[in-house]
Amino acid sequence: HMASRVEIVVTFLALLELIRLKQVRTSQSDPFGEIEIAAAA
Repeated sequence: HMASRVEIVVTFLALLELIRLKQVRTSQSDPFGEIEIAAAA
């Protein structure tokens, strides 16, 4: 099942909210590299 554009946008906005609430943490070692997402400790 391919995600629709709306599903992708909703997921991205939910991720931004979790980052804002400090529920998840993100890291990126290189510009344009992969972004790692992990649950906050």
